[in-house]
Amino acid sequence: MSSNHSSVLQESDFSNVVRISPGVYASVYKASYKGKDVAIKAFRGHDREAFEKEVELLRRVKDKYVKNIVKYLGSTSLSVIGHGEQHVFEYCPGTLKERLESNEQLSLSQRVAIARDIASGMYCLHEANIILRNLSSANILLKANEVAVVSNLRLACVIPNREKKAKFGVVKDFPRTAPETIDGKEYDQSSDVYSFGAILIELLRHKPLENLKLYYTPQKCIDTEKFESSIPDDVNLKNLYNVATNCLSVDSKKRPTFKSLIGDLGLIFDCVGEKDKVTNIKSMFEAKGK
Repeated sequence: MSSNHSSVLQESDFSNVVRISPGVYASVYKASYKGKDVAIKAFRGHDREAFEKEVELLRRVKDKYVKNIVKYLGSTSLSVIGHGEQHVFEYCPGTLKERLESNEQLSLSQRVAIARDIASGMYCLHEANIILRNLSSANILLKANEVAVVSNLRLACVIPNREKKAKFGVVKDFPRTAPETIDGKEYDQSSDVYSFGAILIELLRHKPLENLKLYYTPQKCIDTEKFESSIPDDVNLKNLYNVATNCLSVDSKKRPTFKSLIGDLGLIFDCVGEKDKVTNIKSMFEAKGK
């Protein structure tokens, strides 16, 4: 499959190759390609087919202007790495989960912008009839400028008809998995929306779900009401919480689409921006008065 359908990058254009993650399924290296940082994945033989599928799906959306899906650059065969053919991606310094676990706090405007970025990337995948199936903060990469990109399409599936549900197998990533998926029922793109709702809870609390005391309803959903009391009395945070609860609906038909979520998050982002402007102006005048 690979190099016949993608750009083959010459070994002479690479330098400073360093392994940054051994990985379970693939080793990940950071390198310089024509002066720019890139990530290189060298796949293990037993799971190579799944990663070839990931590359094929990324090629499917590559021709579109997609800034919120990790960019696939091509294949190469670096002798310093071995393992045969490797695949090259844009380099991002960390994941959203790592950032949420760090002591460096993201502002509300940054968190809403990240949420909107993720929704934009997921919208493009859904337009291409792709269900990601493992959307989580660990699979969201953050660029140096805090722009978020969706990555890891290894478990993604293509649906022939986005209007119909289908069975694709269970991906158990508690607590991010939609209840219909856990129960082994047919599901569709709305299962990704549920997982996005879990990310919104993480962004609201600035903690990965693993670091939070979780509560579940009998329907195996995150009990969002248990989180509500801990949200500060801020209209924008409340609005973001309401978006999260809609995504986490037990009834998959009541969950919003990523297209509508882009609009909702855009409105919240604009409101947060206006509030930040007022706060900055107020701080400026207070400083002058001292």
